[in-house]
Amino acid sequence: MHSTATGTSFLHSSGQLRLPGDRGGQDMAIAYRTPGGYDEYHRRLDHGAVTEAMYLEANGIQTALDFSVYRLRSWTVNHWRFNRSPAQLSWHPTQLAPVIHGAANARTFFARFTRRAPRSASRVSRRCVAFVRAWDIPPDDPRRRPSRAYFGYHCAPVGQALSRMAARRYVMRIRTAAEKLEPVRFGDHVPDSPSALAKAHGNAGNNTPYGAPEFPLQRVVDYVDSSHRMN
Repeated sequence: MHSTATGTSFLHSSGQLRLPGDRGGQDMAIAYRTPGGYDEYHRRLDHGAVTEAMYLEANGIQTALDFSVYRLRSWTVNHWRFNRSPAQLSWHPTQLAPVIHGAANARTFFARFTRRAPRSASRVSRRCVAFVRAWDIPPDDPRRRPSRAYFGYHCAPVGQALSRMAARRYVMRIRTAAEKLEPVRFGDHVPDSPSALAKAHGNAGNNTPYGAPEFPLQRVVDYVDSSHRMN
């Protein structure tokens, strides 16, 4: 349902997701707010490196995310303009990295890949890492789905290597806010900027290769506590 309580706008302060990088990088952050749900889109260009990521949050009563970390490769290929066909991705074996920040027992899956543009020489190949994390499972959700998640990719500058240890170090430096946001309620006024949504989609008219055409993903689902179902 769309109402004044639903909108997309630029983030001018720290969001729920914080990507690693130097202060000299170019950052873009866009937030989508709706009752019970919240999405963020992030893009960071940093001395030839590129990172895009999305953060998802279910913050309503008895809500969770329809989201699985085991879809790491499909999240990476299907949701970013930069990685879609005709780009060609070749994958290294998936690695599992323990997360040293945030919720206990939550882990970040990451996998390295090489991105090549079609019919291009190896000099324009990019070494990259895809990452995904999901945590904060509502205790009364019978399907044990998370209520917070993020996923994205990071590519080193053209011609620069990205070893397994370097990829792991990058993933481990990703930070998230300690707490969820207060939920938006029906009747609240939420800022809405069509230009922000166009920027997130990569449709701002500047021929950018970046963007997430499906943003916001709106993966929030309602559930019923099985212990309170009527017989």
